[in-house]
Amino acid sequence: MQHMNWKKYVEQTARIRTLSSPRVHNRMKASNYYEILTENFTEIRSLALSNRHLLKEEINPYLSNTGDLLEEETIEELLELQNALIDAYNMENLDMAVVTQIADRLYADAAQKQDIRYMVEQLDAQVSAYYTLLNMQKRMLPYAKNCEKARKKAMDAANELLTFLDKERFAQLPDDETKEIVLVNSRYMCALFEGLYDEATKERELTILRNALSLEDDPFYREQVSEYDWEYHRVRTLEYFGIMTEFANEKKLTKEECREVWEHCKELKKHWEESEKVRKRISESEILLCICRSGYYAGELSLDDYKEELIHLYKRRDSDGYSIGDIFQNILVPLEYLLQIDVEKIGEKDIDLLSGIYNDITNYVFCMQNTGSFSYLLEYFVAFMRNFIELPGQMTFMDACLNGIAALHPPTYVHTIMVGRIAKCFCRHLILLHPEAFVGMFGYKNVEEVSAHRFELEEYIFRGALCHDIGKFLIMDTIFIYGRNLTDDEFDIIKTHPDVGAQIMSNYSSTRPYADIARGHHKWYNNQAGYPNYNTEESDVKLLIDLVACADCLDAATDTVGRSYNTGKSFTDVFDELIEQSGTRYTPYIVDLLRDEDTLKDIEYLLKDGRKEVYYNTFVRLVTVQKSVQ
Repeated sequence: MQHMNWKKYVEQTARIRTLSSPRVHNRMKASNYYEILTENFTEIRSLALSNRHLLKEEINPYLSNTGDLLEEETIEELLELQNALIDAYNMENLDMAVVTQIADRLYADAAQKQDIRYMVEQLDAQVSAYYTLLNMQKRMLPYAKNCEKARKKAMDAANELLTFLDKERFAQLPDDETKEIVLVNSRYMCALFEGLYDEATKERELTILRNALSLEDDPFYREQVSEYDWEYHRVRTLEYFGIMTEFANEKKLTKEECREVWEHCKELKKHWEESEKVRKRISESEILLCICRSGYYAGELSLDDYKEELIHLYKRRDSDGYSIGDIFQNILVPLEYLLQIDVEKIGEKDIDLLSGIYNDITNYVFCMQNTGSFSYLLEYFVAFMRNFIELPGQMTFMDACLNGIAALHPPTYVHTIMVGRIAKCFCRHLILLHPEAFVGMFGYKNVEEVSAHRFELEEYIFRGALCHDIGKFLIMDTIFIYGRNLTDDEFDIIKTHPDVGAQIMSNYSSTRPYADIARGHHKWYNNQAGYPNYNTEESDVKLLIDLVACADCLDAATDTVGRSYNTGKSFTDVFDELIEQSGTRYTPYIVDLLRDEDTLKDIEYLLKDGRKEVYYNTFVRLVTVQKSVQ
């Protein structure tokens, strides 16, 4: 049998992730950063081609032939590849599409062979794989239909595992290891309910956790698995109880249920104090947050006391640490504080605290590049941004989003700035060439009024273009996929970003005016293609949406440095495409703009020297933030 070269695929996938967002340091120069990115994406293109070949020729053949039984050696290789691509505990992954394909393929093989041990192992693998995928996709709610597909796959596998808790079936399991998998999933299944908040789901989740605790007291299960770590089983179940009140008791537990959680969290603290093993797996900050949060919702703490406990926990954080516990303390703790603030009654103390928190989190995310646990950080960072409170005179939601994009993926930030500058350039020259095109917009009655407000128009389109990809910060781990073609599900996720961005932007004064631009920037001028299902004719700023759409395509197609594994096209090629598709995909005005000598000169500058300048400025921004936290 030919061995698949899975180790090379893993190494190259990890290498691509690192290359796409290189760390900066004070000894680097701006010109070095630009050169490094240029070299990195040249290497990424080579690695991506190699990975595509490995998938097509050496890995996919074993995943696609579901009718054939797998040999033991192939099974081992697929398991090793799967384990190398995912760390479910730390919520870190390199390629979830491949992981889920492996999980499905191995389970199909186990089912064909009717091997119970093998089937249980692969049901467990499906739960882990699809939970991780679910966790990535639920950030796009309420738009990600794929989220529920992943949840169903994980739930089906978990429910099948739970059937083995039947004592007769449990006793027939072939060995302790298989039985332990079933016991672990009796508690772990609760993670699959994340993002569901209805009463029936809450009751089922509590029932599952109560049942998981009761297993420890049942002599049957203790006799069946003599070496099982029952203390750790109890500790992790207690931890899941503590999570039940997360995000300001979003699951709406009653006061009595919160008291039950509170008692369990206090027990968890005792285990933590008495066991070094527990201290290694669970951070004290996580336990203390669960205690004070559940205590507050149980009526044991006043709101003021709860907020003081949160502040105390936050001050104890390690702002240089990026373990799960550190991320928890640096982002979830202040998020819980944020969720307690009544915007209508916000006081000066809260304003000062939030201002400091916003700066702290910005610096923390800026300094996390390639530190691990990226998906875990992204989960809580997105939750924090969804609950952001704008403070007059302080950091705006737009500022926070742009900071997040710059921190999480500098090439996307560069693209954002470039689209802003190109769109502003288009707008400026179109006002000179065809001011009548803007009459009626913002109440302008004639070309004189348009000309008199040209700077406001330029500023509007620039800021709107800066916001056009705000929805992407929710899916940065999908944006990182350079080494292979996107799956249909991944492309569906990508296609949600205009709608998601517009929905979030509509909640904030700094971004609300530009929501139509975000929602419409992937729609064709004639509304016959593109996404989402949105008619740009319904917007008062359709012309500006269409100009941003042109700018977006122009930058994405010509950027060789940091946008994709494809070599950027020449401006001449893109020029011809824009002209040929004017009136259908692009606004007809693009013809006059690109045939105007002054416009053409400005655009050519922006795509060459101007883009390089944006990369330089991005580097300065990254270094400045890092200096401020040293």
